[in-house]
Amino acid sequence: MWDQGTRRLSLDERIEIRLGLERGDSLRAIARSIDRDPATVSRELNANGGRHNYRPLKAHRGTEDRARRPKPTKLAANPKLRTRVVADLEHLWSPEQIAARLREEFGDDDTMHIS
Repeated sequence: MWDQGTRRLSLDERIEIRLGLERGDSLRAIARSIDRDPATVSRELNANGGRHNYRPLKAHRGTEDRARRPKPTKLAANPKLRTRVVADLEHLWSPEQIAARLREEFGDDDTMHIS
């Protein structure tokens, strides 16, 4: 049921979680039935309505929607940082040198840090 190459729960697994809840199974028993860690089942329930309001299709669609909207990269979202990094690369600084200098110059301003 679970492809070892993916971390996301499948719709079938979410339906199995719902069926386990309806049977009154413990989270550990549900987790065993889908070959997942109990913490995965717990997080899934906490993020999607809890034991009494869990809806597998709604949870699955929500996960797909969130996955489709990737977070923009730090450089794409911060023109000031991007301009600085590009200029430093044009001066042939290494990524490690750039990251260190940004931390040095901008201290606690995490928006101007890169790794």
